[in-house]
Amino acid sequence: MLLYSFYIIPTLIITLYVGHLLHKDGRILLRHLISNGHLADRINDTLLLGYYLVNMGYILFAIGFWGNPEEPVLRVLENIGTILLILAWLHYQNIACLYLFFKFKLSEKWKL
Repeated sequence: MLLYSFYIIPTLIITLYVGHLLHKDGRILLRHLISNGHLADRINDTLLLGYYLVNMGYILFAIGFWGNPEEPVLRVLENIGTILLILAWLHYQNIACLYLFFKFKLSEKWKL
């Protein structure tokens, strides 16, 4: 049980902290991209919810594969590293989508 605490507590703290930062700073970018402030805020809230669901789901999903690890500390570190890689990948995917959205908006194809 103690091993699970050493895994769940740091990953939850990292996930919540990064989610808060992305939500706070992403709001500025989304309001710049979308002239409708209410719509930008709702999109930002939805992105945060999806971010939390994916990461919390993976945190709990990964525990199911632990079984009886020989090196518990290495297993915990491996799982925390995987969470961080997923966070980074999701962040860059969102940036790429926002870049494409902004590019289309500048080309006058979309009017929001």
